Amino acid sequence: MKRGRNIEPWLKKEWITEQKIYRIDPDKKEKVMAEIRAEAKEQVLWYQPGLPEIMAGQLQYLSAGYWILQGALLALMLAVMYWMNRNAEDAMACMAAGSAFAAFAGVTGIQELGRSMAYHMTELEQTFYLNIKQMLALRMILFAGMDLLFLTVLAILTQQGTDWGIGELCIYLLVPFAASHIVYFSVLTLVKNRRARYIQTGAAILSVVISMMPAMVQEAYRTASVPVWTGILVCMLAVLGIQIRTLLQKAAKGELLCWN
Repeated sequence: MKRGRNIEPWLKKEWITEQKIYRIDPDKKEKVMAEIRAEAKEQVLWYQPGLPEIMAGQLQYLSAGYWILQGALLALMLAVMYWMNRNAEDAMACMAAGSAFAAFAGVTGIQELGRSMAYHMTELEQTFYLNIKQMLALRMILFAGMDLLFLTVLAILTQQGTDWGIGELCIYLLVPFAASHIVYFSVLTLVKNRRARYIQTGAAILSVVISMMPAMVQEAYRTASVPVWTGILVCMLAVLGIQIRTLLQKAAKGELLCWN
């Protein structure tokens, strides 16, 4: 019993000695915590990319076919309009060619816009945390920029073969452009498989043919007809705006995720 009592103070002393290494120094603790808080403030817990970065990200997902077709259409337009300006004697011929290119300009962009839907990949893209509504809106902005650049070059080339002002000529070219897009968006929202590409191409050819018809009537492009063309353009842009809004609403509600 006496030996056991002598061991107890020794064990207590050893235990206290061992615990010294685990004691927390308040000064060191505060210094370490200050470093942790400073490093935590520098961490980006929620990153929101800017519009240019988002645009650049969407560009990398566009197919090579889109760029090839856009380049081929631009080269064809430059060649045809250059030849028309040098050889066509009638301004109506230049106007007909310009209207045809304006009507066909947006079909490649609309086909690219519906590529995910045609291949039933929209649901998978949403699974990968892609905002479908944002993706559609950004791609439409990109395609609209490309189309406006195309139409600007087309208007300059067409104006060289006609006597109309650039503002008047833009109205004449925007009407077939808007009318054809109404058809393209209608096919995009109604046809839910890969046949949409072929239907849109057929619709583009039909739009080209129809857009050339006003050039057969001399009175169609007289100054007195400009208000009529302007009214038609405003109505078509309103319809086009409704179609785009409906498409984005369907994307927000998830109606575009599953097309089966």
